[in-house]
Amino acid sequence: MLSIDEFTDIKNKVIEYYISEKDLRGYIQKSEWAHAAAHGADVMDELVQCRECSEDILKEILNAFKKILHNETYIFHAEEDERICRVVFRIMKGNLLSNQGIINWIEGLSECAGWQNNRMQYIAKVNSKNFIRCLYFKTMHYDSTLDLINVLFHAEEKLNRFHKIDRGLIEN
Repeated sequence: MLSIDEFTDIKNKVIEYYISEKDLRGYIQKSEWAHAAAHGADVMDELVQCRECSEDILKEILNAFKKILHNETYIFHAEEDERICRVVFRIMKGNLLSNQGIINWIEGLSECAGWQNNRMQYIAKVNSKNFIRCLYFKTMHYDSTLDLINVLFHAEEKLNRFHKIDRGLIEN
């Protein structure tokens, strides 16, 4: 069993590594799986399940996920969103964080829709949109009664530039 100081030290090192990792590639032809974003999410999943994991630590973990989704250089394509989603869904299903805390975090993911239109914004939007879709479908598969479905829907709507175009097609 870990002391609270040992747990805190490990948590700090894991989160520091996760948000500072620069090589976010999933599969590397000669080396096989690097997958730092996915493997880091797996470690975060273990942290979330520890009894020492407080609401403040959960917020730190969610903020680390936001930073990795808004990483400025890499669009995820090797199911990193699924691995991150498992952790967020565990937090939601376990009521480990208030609904308002989850709502604020999800809405924070879509704030990149208002950033200056450039490559950094595009990466953040695509990663966030794909993650939100993943969380939406996981929620629908396993618990369609969660209050957060509308929040996910509206966050995806903000991030999806095709939504306005498609709405025009439907309305005409």
